[in-house]
Amino acid sequence: MTATAIEPIMLEEFLELSETKNASESASESIDG
Repeated sequence: MTATAIEPIMLEEFLELSETKNASESASESIDG
């Protein structure tokens, strides 16, 4: 039960981090080329 309740939060945080990372990489690519 507890694990299931925590999982969505972890997933949400992971997605947020991924978005931030992708945004940073896209910005770097735009600057580089």
